[in-house]
Amino acid sequence: IHETPQSFIQSLAAKSLIPHIEDLIRKLELVIGASRRGLKNQLKSFLFRRTPSQASDINAQSSGKNSEKHRDDQIRELDSRSVEAAMREQSDLCIMIGDSETAVSTLKLLSSDLKSDRLHFHYASCQECLGAAHTMSNYSNVEALGYFREAFHKYSQLADTKEEWKRSLSVMYSTRAALTIARLLNSLGKFKEASLIVMKSHFQEDNLRAAFLLEYAAFLLKSNDPPKLRKHGFYLVLAALRYGQAGRYKLAAHSHQHIISLYGRSGWDTIEEHVREALGKNCEESGRYQDAFDHYLSILGCNNLPSQLQDLHLSQIRKIYDTHIPNLVS
Repeated sequence: IHETPQSFIQSLAAKSLIPHIEDLIRKLELVIGASRRGLKNQLKSFLFRRTPSQASDINAQSSGKNSEKHRDDQIRELDSRSVEAAMREQSDLCIMIGDSETAVSTLKLLSSDLKSDRLHFHYASCQECLGAAHTMSNYSNVEALGYFREAFHKYSQLADTKEEWKRSLSVMYSTRAALTIARLLNSLGKFKEASLIVMKSHFQEDNLRAAFLLEYAAFLLKSNDPPKLRKHGFYLVLAALRYGQAGRYKLAAHSHQHIISLYGRSGWDTIEEHVREALGKNCEESGRYQDAFDHYLSILGCNNLPSQLQDLHLSQIRKIYDTHIPNLVS
């Protein structure tokens, strides 16, 4: 019997994959139920979980070094034999087969436990998963945004660790959460809020990724109704600076060129002076002396420049004119 790829995959999922996942969920439910049922679990929680007052006393007595060590301990794998690991696995499997209600109820219980145990990295991951479960079901988008924002906040806090791989992991996850929030806000037409969360996420990133995030935040502002063109241009200036710091000069020049076409002669003299000088230097280094001369010459039309800057740009114009312009004319 010849089957199409689509019918084969549907048959495989219905006959093998989904029954297997459902069987795993039932086994995990037995583990979770045995560990969390009734008075035994309540007594265990009461006796072994720290109260808020105990936690604050411990924090007050600990030094800065101990606090850093505790923060570093947040990023570790859950014990595969623990009930928390079983709950997370069960919720992931429920989301996989579309059972969002069961996943949400399990994740809410798990979030409470992880927060009480101060396992903030796993708590943030759980909040992110709750947001995903909400967006895949008929729950409110406002609730989903709340979960994603909490995840972003917790991931960002953990990015202060000194260990490079832990810091990189936290930054990567916090940026992912920020981009998810921005995408969701973008779909709701809330471009200004989307731009703000992307702008917040760029501070902990390296230069190249930060430049991309700034550029994305700028174009979100341009999509706003009405467009926030001045802030859009300012974010592009910051993006160009970060591209330059990352050594991506062509991308920096592209951002600067876009700023020139945006501002024109709108009275933003300080920004235009900065952008024209950056473009002039880029053209000069690449041998496009006529374009460099034009950019430097345009700076003279900017008002209220300090005398030192005026002297600098006049010397740049004189140097190019004396050295290269006669050759270009001839």
